[in-house]
Amino acid sequence: MLKLLSVHSLLSTSQKPNPVDKTKQETSYGLTKEALCLVPNEDGVSFAPVVLWGSATLVMNSYSMLKYTVFEVYKGFEEVKELMDVGGGEGTAIAKIVSMYPHIRGINFNLPSVISQAPNLQGVEHVSGDMFEFIPKTQSVMLMILRNCWEAIPDYGKVIVVEHYVMPELIENTPDIKRVLYIDIAMMALFHGAKERTTAEFDILAKSVGFVETKIFPLPHGSYILEFLKGGSVESIVVDTI
Repeated sequence: MLKLLSVHSLLSTSQKPNPVDKTKQETSYGLTKEALCLVPNEDGVSFAPVVLWGSATLVMNSYSMLKYTVFEVYKGFEEVKELMDVGGGEGTAIAKIVSMYPHIRGINFNLPSVISQAPNLQGVEHVSGDMFEFIPKTQSVMLMILRNCWEAIPDYGKVIVVEHYVMPELIENTPDIKRVLYIDIAMMALFHGAKERTTAEFDILAKSVGFVETKIFPLPHGSYILEFLKGGSVESIVVDTI
């Protein structure tokens, strides 16, 4: 949160010696006059809710355009024979992929209540189940789910993750980084201890459950496609996260 406010000039920053290790520097933050609009006034009103959510419509509209960029940037589907979308809703995403790569056998995996309402889609098989318990042989946020993906794919399989928000290693004053920082704050507020991961943290997470390599494909506006390789890239699971 402090980093986000500082790139908007709502907080000042300075460097000072670390009180424990004088050879190191740490960042100190201070209020600026522009920050007063985020502090409740005498009536208990502030501008903070507008700052946080004012561009929500723009953010949501960007999702509909992201799928086109995925196919322009990422060519990893060309080598895939079987593809499972874990938590794929009614299967529209996997159906789009199969329509562009008809050699792929598409599987849409979701809860029974969702699958029961899913329409018939060409090239897509609907399979019901709970990804927290079991993923059929052929995400994501929790380590348990990612381990289930590792167990579900063959030795030369891979997991494909479409990650909309990835925390940059270097914080700069750019629109894309501000967008990611907004979501990082929302994660912190809504889920105890939650945060957006960096690509390095995703790599550590994947390797902790047995994946041997992570391939990174940057997309516009701070989004990424991540490939977690078990040992090759023949059959895959695709996970679309937020």
